[in-house]
Amino acid sequence: MEINMRLRLMVAFLAIVVPMVFTVRGGAADIEVPCWQPHDFSFTSTAAQANPFQVTFSAEVTAPDGTKLTIPGFFDGDRRWKVRISPTALGLWSLVAHSTVPELNDQRGSFVCIANPSTLIHGALRIDPEHLLSLVAGIKPANVIDAPSSSLIKRYSRMQ
Repeated sequence: MEINMRLRLMVAFLAIVVPMVFTVRGGAADIEVPCWQPHDFSFTSTAAQANPFQVTFSAEVTAPDGTKLTIPGFFDGDRRWKVRISPTALGLWSLVAHSTVPELNDQRGSFVCIANPSTLIHGALRIDPEHLLSLVAGIKPANVIDAPSSSLIKRYSRMQ
């Protein structure tokens, strides 16, 4: 029962908390982002674009271990593009913007991923062949069907 209440509290917490928005200006990593928590990084152009939705925008994000990810960005209105990052490892991360708008291209920033202060956040869901869903930390969410994959697939196939 306590796990069910914790899960409900975690869902309520995540539904209420709005991701913090930071403007990337380059320089020292003075931004701290809790692990597994999404944050928006904003990039602003002074020039208006004829059709901002046709602007190509992404960021190459480098994790502390050197792993590189390309994260697509999106137009957020008022000459502002954003990229949403949810870090998965503690340490210093860096990002470099890539865009067809010269002013946005090659903007750099960095942030430090810190331990998440919430004891209810354990990471992303992943597929576990024995338990269907589990968290990266190895914890099974409460109220999740825990049946062997093959029997669940057979039941789903009969419904089609």
